[in-house]
Amino acid sequence: MALPQLTDISRYDVVIPSSGVKTQYRPYLVKEEKVLLIALESQDEKQILNATVNLITECLNTDNVNVDLLTVYDIEYLFTQIRSKSVGETIAMHLICQSDDCDHVTETSVALDSIEVEVFDRESRNISITEDISIEMRHLPYKEAISNTAIIDPSSFAEQMFSTVISCIEAVCTEDERLLAVDSTKEELTNFVESLTANQFSSLRTFVENTPTIVKEIEFKCSKCETDNKYTLAGLQDFFE
Repeated sequence: MALPQLTDISRYDVVIPSSGVKTQYRPYLVKEEKVLLIALESQDEKQILNATVNLITECLNTDNVNVDLLTVYDIEYLFTQIRSKSVGETIAMHLICQSDDCDHVTETSVALDSIEVEVFDRESRNISITEDISIEMRHLPYKEAISNTAIIDPSSFAEQMFSTVISCIEAVCTEDERLLAVDSTKEELTNFVESLTANQFSSLRTFVENTPTIVKEIEFKCSKCETDNKYTLAGLQDFFE
């Protein structure tokens, strides 16, 4: 006699941070968690990132969501929400007291469903370079980020930043036309960015550096010296170290 199949899986509502699109997700299954755990054991960053994206793709209702366009912070947020319904809505954090006279580690808990994505101004993506030229920026899709060696495994920070800025350009606008980056070659985009002044490039770099991330303010009292502490956790790594 065949074993029964478990089909009664709860669904939960979620809003994609970058687009505001509403969809649903389910908790991940053991077979999906197994793939992620194997990737974590490998300590290969690219393998871990790919496993995370694949897990989210399996759990997310993608009828009205293009997974290829999900940003880094979309992936971070979705993973925390899926994990909260899969293995527990809180995680234990071990944080060091910030008092100068104490380095005691205190355990505190964080509710995953209370994690939010930093608020961002959608108008900040339009950056004026001259009176006649502006650049429309975008937040880099996760899949593009992990497939770009210069971003995921750079030889230097300068190379990583330069490549990220180029990849985040969506269009260059003049008084007469809107030139999409996808219609330009990498060489053309590189030459364009290299022709900018340091101040002009700095505006693009600021946009990249201010890319939203998941964030949570934590307040706790040291269990040894009773000092009040405040931590800001930001990015997936802070929550799951």
